[in-house]
Order: sequence, then structure tokens, then C-alpha cells
Amino acid sequence: AQVLVEAIIVEMEVRDGQDLGLQWLFANDNGFFGSSISADDARARRIAGAILPEDGGDGTDGGVTTGDFNVGALAGALAQSPGVSLGWGVIDDNLSMTVILNALKEKSNANILSTPSLLTLDNQEAYITVGQNVPFVTGSFTSTGTGDGAQNPFQTIERENVGITLKVTPHINEGDSVVLDISQEVSSLSNTSVVLQASDLITNERVLQTKVLAADGRVVVLGGLIKDDVQDASQKVPLLGDIPLLGRLFRNDAVQVIKTNLLIFIRPTIIRDDEQLAGATADKYRYIRDQQVLRRERGLMFLDDSSVPVLPEWEEQIRQLEEIRDESGNTPAAVEVD
Repeated sequence: AQVLVEAIIVEMEVRDGQDLGLQWLFANDNGFFGSSISADDARARRIAGAILPEDGGDGTDGGVTTGDFNVGALAGALAQSPGVSLGWGVIDDNLSMTVILNALKEKSNANILSTPSLLTLDNQEAYITVGQNVPFVTGSFTSTGTGDGAQNPFQTIERENVGITLKVTPHINEGDSVVLDISQEVSSLSNTSVVLQASDLITNERVLQTKVLAADGRVVVLGGLIKDDVQDASQKVPLLGDIPLLGRLFRNDAVQVIKTNLLIFIRPTIIRDDEQLAGATADKYRYIRDQQVLRRERGLMFLDDSSVPVLPEWEEQIRQLEEIRDESGNTPAAVEVD
């Protein structure tokens, strides 16, 4: 007998955030001061360089200038701010001021559904991997440029799979139950929007390893994770930021809430004969075709809907396979058409 194992991996993420407040930055010929912006904020350093060049010059490098202001550099710094960002001003010839107004509300929902499945014999391990083979630097040597002789800098790279991996070993019991040895791994790169070097890659991993007893054709939950991540930050000018009502002018508050739900389900189906196997194969094929038909009916933006590929009907596909086998001179194998 054989066992068809179907897994359902559901991962949902809800992200809700808000950033509201004012941030101040003053500068004179001796440097910048009085900032309610974090000193580690790269944006603050860019703004400081815009209103007071590091070399103490007139700020003509990198953009149009007005007094002590490098307008181009300041505009580039403010462009890094999400939401609404406002402006700058000059108190007098010796003192410059920058004010950033932050007003941002963020809300996003992500729903990731993966349904890997595989067919294996009783008591035989099977696995499926869907993802990318990513290089990771495990060692390197760089020439210092000193000494005689040839220098051969090198890097050692180890590749690892990043994606979805399902390993399962089924054991059919008497009756209609199956014992499953399961190892499930879901991994991803933590930041795919930025091009990173192989030595700087960070992966997120969710690993589950268990043994369960499941009835034939029944869906069981293997496990999951419910995570609430609440981050609350406040930046303010000392004393001034604590004044009731007026303190909002000298304070910036940010809050972000991230809720993550991860659930893994599995369904084993015992395949006892060829007719049942043919039926399961036809069901999978028709499901894929139905999804393609649904996508064609919804249409593609700016493209011809007919460009969406659709598989032929299951019976037509079987007839085409039989014709190919007949033309090649091979005796066609018996195929059940469900």
C-alpha cells in the first residue's frame, strides 16, 4: 500500500503601526545640539550634515545651498522619512534649525498558504523541498598586500536550502490509521528587499518534528505559533517633552504591533489499489486546472487574458499521452480515466 500525505501550512501576519510627533535639530558653527532625534538615527546625521557641513565650509558640495543649508542634502534626508515630513528654517546667521514632522499610519496584512504533498510507500521516507539554494560564506582569506610571493585570497561557501521542506515516513496500522514520522521546516531570508552579501544573510526558521497517529483521510493539526510583538518608543526633549499638551511639540511617539499566526495541518490518505491512485492523480490535476481557469476568468492587468496558460482536460491529456506512446512504438500502459 501507499500513502498520499498532504500538508497545509498557513502563515498570517498583521502589522499595525503609528508614528506621530515633532523632532528638532539645531546647529551652529560648533556643531549640532538640542535634538530629540536619536543619535543613532542615520537620518539625523544626514540632516546635521545638510545644515552644517562637516568641513565647516559653505555647504556647496552635493546640492544647491541657502545660507548654511545644503538644500539638496536636506531634501535627500527628508526623503528617507516615511509619511509626512516637513521642513527647515533659519533663526539667524549663526544658528540654524531643522524640524521634522512625522505623521505615519501603517497597516498591512499577509496571508501565506503552502500545500506541499507527496506519495510514498508504507514505511518508506519521502521528502520534498521547494525553495532556493542560497550561498552562505563560512570562511575567507584576504591578502594584506605585504610580503613577497603570490597571494591567493579566497572564500569558502556552503549552500543551504531556504524554503519549505517536508519529510515524512508513514506506517500503516491495522484498520484505517497511519502513524506519521514528520519533520517540517519553513525558512526564509529575513530581508529580501535589500541585496546582501553572502556573509550577511539572516534566515527565519520554523521547524517542527513530531510523530502522530491519524485516521485515513482525516485532517489533523501538528502545531503552530501565535506571536504578538508590541514595540512602543518615545523620543523627546528633556523637560519640554513632559509638559501637558505643549509637550507634543517636543516629543515623537511611535508604536508598532505585529501579530503572527502559524499553523500546520496534515492529512494522510491510504492508497490501496490502482483505481484509487488514478482517482487521486485526476483530482490533483483537475484542482490545478481549475485554479488556472479561475485566474483566466479574473484576467490579467494590462495583458491579454488568453495569455494565461490552462491545462487541457484530464481525459484529453490521457488521450494525448496514449497517442504519443503509440507513435513511439511503445505499448501504452493502462491508465484509468476517472
